[in-house]
Amino acid sequence: QIAFAVIFGIGMACYIPMMPVVLHYFFPLRYDFALSIVFQTQAIAMMIGSPIAGWMRDVLGDYNAAFYMAAAVFGASAICTFLMPIADKYFENRTVNKADEKL
Repeated sequence: QIAFAVIFGIGMACYIPMMPVVLHYFFPLRYDFALSIVFQTQAIAMMIGSPIAGWMRDVLGDYNAAFYMAAAVFGASAICTFLMPIADKYFENRTVNKADEKL
């Protein structure tokens, strides 16, 4: 258990400083706005995630459903992260096309 706690602590300690770097890569022009949204949604998830997992344990008798739900959310997050460059190019092209139409 101590080994897991150390590995988890190191992983979280590396995750937080890397978040601005990743956000700067995906949101170079909206960095401050994106960082604000990420930290707000992370705080909301931390506030409501534990009580929901506890409620699911009380209702279902174990934590398996909570872990599956967390895995599904992380998977959806990974898919959205991989799609962000495509979405940025789409919105960039849409903005350029609207500027051309005004001329």
